[in-house]
Amino acid sequence: MRAWEQPLPTTNDLQEHSTEIKVDALSPGDYLLLASTDENFDPKKSLLGARLFYVSNISYVNNGQNYLVLHRETGQPLVNAGVQVWEQKYDYKTSKQTKEKAAAYKTDQHGFFELTRAKTPNPNNSNYTLDISYNGERL
Repeated sequence: MRAWEQPLPTTNDLQEHSTEIKVDALSPGDYLLLASTDENFDPKKSLLGARLFYVSNISYVNNGQNYLVLHRETGQPLVNAGVQVWEQKYDYKTSKQTKEKAAAYKTDQHGFFELTRAKTPNPNNSNYTLDISYNGERL
């Protein structure tokens, strides 16, 4: 969709550095940002990087288990937004993290829903990810 070159300062101090690069506004959707130290993206001559990111007008705020799903710019509640919860747990048998589909919700007329935590043996052993959809957008 777009291509540009971003010069970075040369550093020879062997310290870790970071930078922020402005990306012009994009319409809502899923994107993949590809970066290379070579303008031709030659994997033999350069370092390559990729990052998946999302652009959305959906936002949410929460206080404990209570969530409000809102329009990012106007702050208006998103009524009937779909919320799919994914639970990430550590499986001691396989020594790996697993991700399982958990409860699904619809927001009410105020953009509100209450997350009900699963009754696992150790509730502190779980993390949650929200997949929110509204009018063809996702967050």
